[in-house]
Amino acid sequence: MSADRKLRFEVGYGLEGDVPDVTASRIINEVIVPRIQAGDRDGAVVAGMDAVMGVIGGQGLPAQRRAGRGEPRPLTWRSSSFMRS
Repeated sequence: MSADRKLRFEVGYGLEGDVPDVTASRIINEVIVPRIQAGDRDGAVVAGMDAVMGVIGGQGLPAQRRAGRGEPRPLTWRSSSFMRS
């Protein structure tokens, strides 16, 4: 069994305006993944859904932390689309 795992967040047509790709990416990288890495898969799902419901309800997400030195920033599809070999 491979150790690789995939996480996908798909927003339906009715919520595209409320949960844009950049917001979905932040929820994955800032809310869900850290909990999964800490071994709390159930908490990751609950926290992810809480974040989505908060965004839909108009609360938004907390301000994005800036990556410090030596702390990699997650690669998003938008940033990767500008990278060429």
